[in-house]
Amino acid sequence: METNSIFGWGTSGAGIDTHMMKNGEWGAVAYLSKSQYGNPNEIWNISNKTYKTGCAGSSVNASNE
Repeated sequence: METNSIFGWGTSGAGIDTHMMKNGEWGAVAYLSKSQYGNPNEIWNISNKTYKTGCAGSSVNASNE
């Protein structure tokens, strides 16, 4: 993650916690995405079988991309 002040982290990076998301954190994402505070669109799954972050398939149910 960039340490740029436009992202709200300042320039030192001292407050950034980078880690693989846990199941409970994904549960919170799914729950909040359907709430009045989140995005009402369907969540897309990550079709890649390796550990990879920041990507998704080209459709909601992409399975082999």
